[in-house]
Amino acid sequence: MTKARSVFLFWARLTLVFVFLVIAAGSIVRATGSGMGCPDWPKCFGHYIPPTQLEQLEYQPGREFKKGQFIIHQRALWKARQTFTAGSSIDMSNWEKYTKHDYARFNPAHTWTEYINRLSGALLGIVSFITLILSLRVLREDLAIPLLSFLAVFLIGFEAWLGATVVESNLDAAKITTHMVGAVVIVAVVLEMIRRGRSGQDASRVAPAPRGIRFLALAAIGATVIQIIMGTQVREAVDVLDKTWNGEGRGQWIEQIGSEFQIHRVFAYALLLLNAFLVYRLRRYPAQWQQAKKFAYPLMLLLVVEWFTGVALALFGIPAFIQPVHLVVATIIIALQIRIWHELRPQLLVAGQRLTTASDSGTLLEQTEA
Repeated sequence: MTKARSVFLFWARLTLVFVFLVIAAGSIVRATGSGMGCPDWPKCFGHYIPPTQLEQLEYQPGREFKKGQFIIHQRALWKARQTFTAGSSIDMSNWEKYTKHDYARFNPAHTWTEYINRLSGALLGIVSFITLILSLRVLREDLAIPLLSFLAVFLIGFEAWLGATVVESNLDAAKITTHMVGAVVIVAVVLEMIRRGRSGQDASRVAPAPRGIRFLALAAIGATVIQIIMGTQVREAVDVLDKTWNGEGRGQWIEQIGSEFQIHRVFAYALLLLNAFLVYRLRRYPAQWQQAKKFAYPLMLLLVVEWFTGVALALFGIPAFIQPVHLVVATIIIALQIRIWHELRPQLLVAGQRLTTASDSGTLLEQTEA
């Protein structure tokens, strides 16, 4: 493997780590109800560093207000039209009402939870952009690598824009669901970048597994995506109940959700059986697909963890601290499924490699002589 490809691979893997960190941060934001902790975007109450006390968002005589800074006045958000020093009484000509939504509350815990989520997203953007620049160094080896890197940066930017619209819509449920699906797509794209970056790393890797097992792995991925989407529908119903009940009576929420939860629960059993069958089939295949087998047992372990967290959410009134675990584990599950599928697919060739046939172990990848 060339040095350029090795460096790219490091940054691609780092990008994947930050993707999972952003997913975890976002799930914590949603579980704690911190989504409107910063009511504007990309700043927070008009500040690059958000306030820590309510007094910072109140009108104070003699204080200098910067253009774009917010105050909460008469249960509404007001934005400074220009930089000025406040007089003894408030002059509303210096302020314009923020009309993108009517949320005008300050909770420092919610504000900083959302702010940390945004910081993690910004770091992901920086890391993914560096990865894109480094991918240009392997352009001649594999054109798909920079194309995938560009796609990843584009999707991350789209997710940032979508996050802004989520805030402006005061947490519209449909947009939140799209936001989550977009995160799963980014995981898949970055994993494909890593796959192509690793191509040719191991000269003893075998050619593709039979179509049946590959189709089974692909079916497991598709089923998990469907389950995640259905889970977001359940979450949307929970959000509605949260607003309706004002956060009270969580123990009765599951009974109020309806068919979304029932379908989600039944499909969880089907998903567990499908993945168990995949792992069973992998165990019966020869040692050539050992890499795929290495991901099989962690996959089943996480599926069991996911099942138990789902049961805990249903039985104990949807505890907020379990919700991020449930979501993050689901995302890791689909990442493992994609890795298994990658190991069962045809191996990618790079310069200096060719496919030959060996009778004892099937088709192998061998190095050609210079």
